[in-house]
Amino acid sequence: MKLREFLRRPGFDSALLLTWSFDPVFFERVFLRLLHAGGTGRVSVVMDHRRQQELLQRLPELVAAQSVSALGTEYCLDGAQSAGHFHPKLWVRSGPNGALVWVGSGNLTAFGWSGQWELGTAWEVGVDQEDDGGWLRPILQDVRGLCGRVATHEAIDHILRASWLPEAPGSNAPVLWSGRRTLAQQVLDRWPGQRFERAQMLTGSTDKSASLARWAATSLGVSRFELAVTLGRCDLQAEQVKNPSCDLRLANFASDARPLHAKLLWLSGNDGARALMGSANFSASAWLRPVSEGGNHELVTVYDAPHSDAFEPLLQQCASAMPAA
Repeated sequence: MKLREFLRRPGFDSALLLTWSFDPVFFERVFLRLLHAGGTGRVSVVMDHRRQQELLQRLPELVAAQSVSALGTEYCLDGAQSAGHFHPKLWVRSGPNGALVWVGSGNLTAFGWSGQWELGTAWEVGVDQEDDGGWLRPILQDVRGLCGRVATHEAIDHILRASWLPEAPGSNAPVLWSGRRTLAQQVLDRWPGQRFERAQMLTGSTDKSASLARWAATSLGVSRFELAVTLGRCDLQAEQVKNPSCDLRLANFASDARPLHAKLLWLSGNDGARALMGSANFSASAWLRPVSEGGNHELVTVYDAPHSDAFEPLLQQCASAMPAA
C-alpha cells in the first residue's frame, strides 16, 4: 500500500501517529490534508519529548509566520516522556470496524517523506481481518502512560474503547514492541533455539559499539554480520569492532544523494530465514537495553517466513560489505 493511499482511504475517523521527530509545517501542508481527504477528523501526534522541547522553541516563529496554523485546533501534539529515545514509527487510523496501521522507519518530516531511503508496510486490522489488532492494546496503554496531555489520553482512549479491539493480544503478534521487554529478548522467545549463520542489516545509523553483532553471534549463532549504512552516519569505533565475536562487515550505502534511513534485519541459515523491519537501528539502545535503563522505545514488524525475492533488492545493498576492523 502506498503512503498516500494509506492516508486517504475512507472509513477511519481518528488517527494516532507516533514519531521520533516532527515537522509541523510539512505535516500541515501534506499529511494533515491527506488525512482530512480520507475523512479523518481526530488527529493526535506523539513524538519524543526532547525533540518536542526543541520544536517548542521554534514554534512561536512558525506560528507568527503563519507556517503553522492548525496545531491545537485540527490536531494535538504531545511528547512521550521516556528515559531513552521515543523512536517508534507507528501510524494508526481507527474506524468503527477496525484500523489501518503503518509501521516503518520514516519520521513525520519532509525528510522522512522523500529525503531519505525509508521502509514501511501497512495492513488492516479488526473485524473480519486476518489480524484482529489485539497487539495494539498494550502499545497504546504504554504510550498513554508516557504522555501528559488530556487530549492525547482522550485520543488513545477513543481507540482503546473501540468494539473491534480485543481485550488481550493474541500469540505471535506481527510486531515487537520494546516498551516492556527488549527486542533482543523477544526475538529469542519468538524463535527459541533457532540458529542463523548470517545476518544482513540496513540501518540509518549506528552506535559506537558492535554490541548487536556480539549478541547475534552469542545468542543466534551468527558468524557473519553484514551492515549497510551511509558511512557519514556510522559511529562505530575501531577498538569496538576488532573482536565482535563474528565477522562484522560494512557496506557504504551510496545509491544517490539520499542517505539510508531504513532499518531491516535479515537472518538466514539452516533454520531458514527471518526478518524484522521498523524503527530499530544498529545500536544497543534499540535492541539490547531495557527502557527502564535508558533503552529506546522501538517497534518492528516480524516476518516469520519471509519471501526472499521481496527482500533481495534491499539485501543487495550488503553485497559489497568489507571487513569492519
